[in-house]
Amino acid sequence: QMTMGALYWQLNDIWQAPTWSSTEYGGRWKMLHYFVRQFFAPVLVSSFEYPEDHYEVHVTSDLMQPLKGYLQVTLWSYAGARMGVSSHALTLNPPQSTPVLVTTISSLMAAGNCSARKDCFLTLDVFTAGAAPPTATAQNYMFLTPLGQVQLADPKVRVTSLTQTSETTATVVVDANSVRIICTHFS
Repeated sequence: QMTMGALYWQLNDIWQAPTWSSTEYGGRWKMLHYFVRQFFAPVLVSSFEYPEDHYEVHVTSDLMQPLKGYLQVTLWSYAGARMGVSSHALTLNPPQSTPVLVTTISSLMAAGNCSARKDCFLTLDVFTAGAAPPTATAQNYMFLTPLGQVQLADPKVRVTSLTQTSETTATVVVDANSVRIICTHFS
């Protein structure tokens, strides 16, 4: 009942090799396993665009108590500007999956002044009622066109500092168009 019958293949490896498993031979998580935690979370938001511009956003709850909150749909430009936001109240009984929003992509784009599908995308966030500050319990994305068709700006990424802190650890500072990223774990 906790996953509504869904399973995935393949959890582990039986020897060290580049495979499609979600954990390495020794048990270390691969990138897929982090996403498994997300798509098997007790609350899931998902969407689907049907032919002729029909768009639905569903929220699924595997919780054993009612879920009350709201769905926030945000339209973003690929330059990082928020173009439009809409909120939709939701109440789900345990365990339940239901459509929370039925609309069209063209109406969402028009509300945010996005003229072409290749210029914007949607984030879908579920917030539970009463949480302060509001924290998303589920998040997903809806890309309106294949990512290969998106015209992204050159981020001009450059390493500004590299410091080895131990035999197996280093600190790397990266600048990218005024965005600063610091990663301190390598193994």
